[in-house]
Amino acid sequence: MAMVNLIETAVSLDALREYARKELVDLLNEMRGGKVLVIDPQFAGPLGLVTEIQLLKDHAVEQLYYLEHSVDSVRTDCSNIIFMVRPHLDLMQAISTVIEGHKQRRQEKQYAVIFVPLRTVICEHVLEEQGLLLPNLTLHDYKLDLIPFDSDLLSMELDYAFRDCYLNGDQTVLYFIARSIMKLQSLYGLIPSIKGKGKCAQRVAEMLVKMRRENFMLGDEQPVIPEIDQLIIIDREVDQVSPICTQLTYEGLIDELFGIKNSLVEVELEASPDDKKGGNSTANATEAGPKLRKVQKHLNSEDKLYSEIRDMYFMNLGPFLNKKAMDIKGTYDEKGNMSQKSTGEMKEFVRKLNIIKEDHRSLEFHTNMAKKIKGTIQDQSFRQRINIEQGLLMGQQDEANEYLETCIDQKECIKKVLRLLCLKSLCNNGIPKKEFEFYSREILQTYGYETILTLMNLEKLGMFKQNEAKGNWKAVKAAFKLINEDIDEENPQDYAYTHCMYAPLSVRLVERACKGLWGDATTKRALQLLPGPTVDIPQEGTVPGPPGSGRRPVTLVFFAGGCTFAEITSLRFLGEMLGQDFVIATTKLINGDSLMDSIMESV
Repeated sequence: MAMVNLIETAVSLDALREYARKELVDLLNEMRGGKVLVIDPQFAGPLGLVTEIQLLKDHAVEQLYYLEHSVDSVRTDCSNIIFMVRPHLDLMQAISTVIEGHKQRRQEKQYAVIFVPLRTVICEHVLEEQGLLLPNLTLHDYKLDLIPFDSDLLSMELDYAFRDCYLNGDQTVLYFIARSIMKLQSLYGLIPSIKGKGKCAQRVAEMLVKMRRENFMLGDEQPVIPEIDQLIIIDREVDQVSPICTQLTYEGLIDELFGIKNSLVEVELEASPDDKKGGNSTANATEAGPKLRKVQKHLNSEDKLYSEIRDMYFMNLGPFLNKKAMDIKGTYDEKGNMSQKSTGEMKEFVRKLNIIKEDHRSLEFHTNMAKKIKGTIQDQSFRQRINIEQGLLMGQQDEANEYLETCIDQKECIKKVLRLLCLKSLCNNGIPKKEFEFYSREILQTYGYETILTLMNLEKLGMFKQNEAKGNWKAVKAAFKLINEDIDEENPQDYAYTHCMYAPLSVRLVERACKGLWGDATTKRALQLLPGPTVDIPQEGTVPGPPGSGRRPVTLVFFAGGCTFAEITSLRFLGEMLGQDFVIATTKLINGDSLMDSIMESV
């Protein structure tokens, strides 16, 4: 995988990646000699975003395995074994199983367990109960928190951050957030201003103030000219509507329909006549349809075409790709005039041709992907779903009730049903008691009585609840101008195009802060409509930058509980509107389905 360029950006995130690589190397060097690295499968993708196989080989890693619950999963003659895992109890059991296999084969080995990002007391206790905390097993922490996904995007990839924080009341993730921001401040200077909204945002801000005070007392605070001008913490509890809505940008639809994991998408596309065998695609044909190939594609700004089109409203994509195809064809047609070119012109053309070939491969992928997406979104069921979502956002309920009943009767995907029910509840200040009982009963009878645990979780989160008088969605919608029915889809002037007409509330909050309206009386009244306290803390003692530097202001936006690609697109659009740059950080890149996955109980 070609790593994304992190140097020529508003804030050089390459320093963060190098910090992570150095810490990894130091941990690997703790164990001398050749070693085997056994990785938690869920961590392999994020690890690949900060390092390469070659770096591991350069530090004596001879073999790589995925951690599995099998005594025979790690068969090796190497005497040094390193487990790299998240602090989950089932993984402790898997480690125990692997070590038991070595004991059965009478193999003497040295073990190390590297916890990402931090070990927990309960994990240590489980290992101790298994009798594994012996002289031949050591424990370490790899404080890999913010992982660079793109030139303006960082994610902690904590799968259950939303669930732990908002459902289970476990605030460990808030400590991880605060610690990661402190790391950013050590690399890029003290951030002069902290703003935010919500209980979790306030808790993170309090931790930051406390951590800074402790660093100051220890003499660890170094004067560095700040590269980031302000921090805005968005509490996911404050805006639960945005992640539930279907995203309508190109990148958002790829994530909704196929899932983007660690900047990678895997999808079956039609094979072109000149497809080569091998590589990262596998082809198969059916008598009834065209030959298909399974393709894996890294989606980041290293793909120049993707960086141009990922934030587009999907319906604008086709004409743009057609124009790109004509431009590439025009370059290839220049080959016929080679005899009339000078030596210098020929060298320039060859250089240009090499770039065009790469663009051509990218164009082929995105054209095929666009065709596949178009086939889905033109389907009547998809269009009806979008219409229902838009109706709910505008306060229309009747058509949604009939559609929901039909979806449940036809036993459609439960995540689709739950997303629509939650949207109905959130946009109507809850659901009337009789309707609430009706939908609950229908879901239990259709999808199984075990779903009662999921419904209870949604009720606890306030996402699916009975009607209450104190709700204020209508007032919030008006105060922050969340609905814009006047979108020029071909040349949008408002990031509400990301959901056809709905602007994410989270980004409207960022917009108010960046326009200097956070302390404005009108904004204060609007913020009071939202749950949780408002945060506004200046950090004194920042080192002023040189006058007249001419750089654009930089804002770090941190989503506690996850953010969507549509929200990222909206922030990029807002940055262009305001002449600012945004660095976006999140506990997890999510969409409505993955959010439901983290809430649902599996029995």
